[in-house]
Amino acid sequence: MEAEMLRLYERMNAEAAEGFLCEGCGAECCFFELSGHLPFLTRPEWNLILNHTGGELPPSQVLVCPFLDQKTSSCSIYQVRPFRCRLYYCSRYPGINLPFNQYSARLHPFLEEYRKLTRGQPDWSIVELLFEE
Repeated sequence: MEAEMLRLYERMNAEAAEGFLCEGCGAECCFFELSGHLPFLTRPEWNLILNHTGGELPPSQVLVCPFLDQKTSSCSIYQVRPFRCRLYYCSRYPGINLPFNQYSARLHPFLEEYRKLTRGQPDWSIVELLFEE
């Protein structure tokens, strides 16, 4: 399932996220309390992260994503970041030239594919998974 997830991510980057690659706005989305965004992910997504990091996990944090490199304000797992992080609409990003409803419509087919791919997979918050390890 991890290989299928990677293919979905690659297609999403190529087809839907054109012009929306994060260029480090200050990483508002990674500060969970500030953004109101706490990513939930499935076990296959967590496995992708573990493979990407070689199983090395940063210290667990509750209000800040542990994969945020705070020196560069960038995501250390950007290539394999969870699907729900990919859906986050950052209105502060200067390159966004689509209103939210058009952005959502662009991503909708990928959401349907993600749902089919992860059907029956339980979700955990990224914080729960870090404390589990």
